[in-house]
Amino acid sequence: MHDQRASWVLFLLPLGLLVAMVLLKLEAPLHYKSLVREDGLVENLQFLLFFGAGIVAILAGRRLVATGLKLHCGLYWLLGIGLLVVAMDEISWGQRLFGIATPERVAAVNLQNELTVHNLEPLMIYLHVAYLCVGAYGSFAWLLNAIWPPAEQSLRRFVIADWYLASYFAVLLLVYGLIELAQWVQPSLLGQRLVIGEFIVFRDQEPAELMLALAMAIFVLINYYRANALARQGATAA
Repeated sequence: MHDQRASWVLFLLPLGLLVAMVLLKLEAPLHYKSLVREDGLVENLQFLLFFGAGIVAILAGRRLVATGLKLHCGLYWLLGIGLLVVAMDEISWGQRLFGIATPERVAAVNLQNELTVHNLEPLMIYLHVAYLCVGAYGSFAWLLNAIWPPAEQSLRRFVIADWYLASYFAVLLLVYGLIELAQWVQPSLLGQRLVIGEFIVFRDQEPAELMLALAMAIFVLINYYRANALARQGATAA
C-alpha cells in the first residue's frame, strides 16, 4: 500500500510542477523568465540531476558486473557516460564559470557561440526530434512491461521506466510537441494562433528538460537498487 502511494506521488509530481510553471508564467512572467534563463535555477538543477544520475548509472553498471549480465552492465556504463556528457553540456563544460573563450572553429558552427555539443548547427536539426522520441518512449514503453511482465533479470526491467515515471516523459513530449507546432504549423487554439514568441517561447523547454533530468535520476536510482538486489542474490547463491 505504501509503495502504491509513493508511486502515485511520483506520477503526480511532474503534473503539479507543470501546473505551477504555467501559473507562474501567467501571473509572474518576470520570475518565470528568471527561473528558466541561461544559468538559472532550472538549468542548474538539470546539471545536478543529470550529473548525479550519470554517477549512479555507472555504479549500477558496476553492481551488474557481479550478476554476470554483461549487456545490462555495458548499457548502464554507456548510459552513465551519456548522462555525464549531457550534464556537462548543460553548463557549457564550465565555460562561463571559468571564463573560457569559445574557439573560432566552434563558434562558427555553434548557434549560441558556446562550448556545447547540443547547440552545434548540424545536431540542432535532430535535437527536438530526439527529445520527442525520448518523450514518446518514456510515456508509452511501460505498457509493454504491463502487458508482458519481465523476469527479474530481464533487460526490459532496466531499460523501460515504470508507469509512474511516464508523466515526466509526457511533459517533455507535450512541451516539445507544442514548441514544434508553434514553430512550424502555427495552428489556432481557443481562438489564438499558436506561434513562437507569444505565450510559447523556446526557453519553455527548460522546465520540460528538468522533468527529464528528474525522471532519469529516479530511474537509475531504482535500477541501482535492483542491480544491488540481483548482485546480493548471486552472492548468496554462490
